[in-house]
Amino acid sequence: MSYDLHGKWDLGNDWLDPVLNSHTNLTEITNALDLIWSKNVPSHKVVHGLACYARTCSDEVGILLNSEISDIMDEQQISSTFDKDAAVKILKFNTNQWLTYDNGDTLKLKTDFARSECLGGVMVWLCLTTCHRETFILYPI
Repeated sequence: MSYDLHGKWDLGNDWLDPVLNSHTNLTEITNALDLIWSKNVPSHKVVHGLACYARTCSDEVGILLNSEISDIMDEQQISSTFDKDAAVKILKFNTNQWLTYDNGDTLKLKTDFARSECLGGVMVWLCLTTCHRETFILYPI
């Protein structure tokens, strides 16, 4: 599973820095794969999981669908930033909310990564979370 790497459950974890972390960080996914490769697991037996939703870093339970993220950006006339190393989009909104998510561009980076590692494929968790807008439609792999 290469999504839900971080979330509210990280709060109070002595092993993590007190910072906000992306739940689909490609750097951490690469590190996790290095552990798998160290045990000689064939790459074609590993499937890369993709997420089309975000986990917020607030007291709210649940997730935001990509379509909801689009609505927030439209309503507040804001845009996200790109974290190149993590291969995620970052959105700050409502003065105190922060989330990371994947869109078509970051999902393409992650599918390209899966291809470059000769992984067995990719899968999308909860396809119903894909958005009604073109920017969140998955690239063909």
